[in-house]
Amino acid sequence: MKIEFWTDIVCPYCGLMDNRLRLALERFEHAGEVEVTHRSFQIHPDLPREGVTQRQLLEMYGIPASDGEGIFAPIEAAARAEGLEPYRALERTLGPTDLAHELLAYATDKGRGDEAWTAMFRAH
Repeated sequence: MKIEFWTDIVCPYCGLMDNRLRLALERFEHAGEVEVTHRSFQIHPDLPREGVTQRQLLEMYGIPASDGEGIFAPIEAAARAEGLEPYRALERTLGPTDLAHELLAYATDKGRGDEAWTAMFRAH
């Protein structure tokens, strides 16, 4: 079985889903027959290099920053329940991820992509 996981490291849902996929594969008796390939894309390629806060990004898309808690608290709670702490979906700064994806591609070429993706998601 092949799984292609399209993701950006700044996506809080993606980090949580990556963790869930890893946990599922640990329990799956045919995990050795599963090939997971991470595919990169940038959710917000036009963000300034200096970054913006998640609240600023919400406002850029016409969503009141005050709605952020309701949007991201469930993601953070789910991550905590799965042992991913700290997991900051709301109180964070985001920027373009092109250089991070270049690093991930390099790590993949060197046979270390899986651990690089995990490290990026955990560090973010």
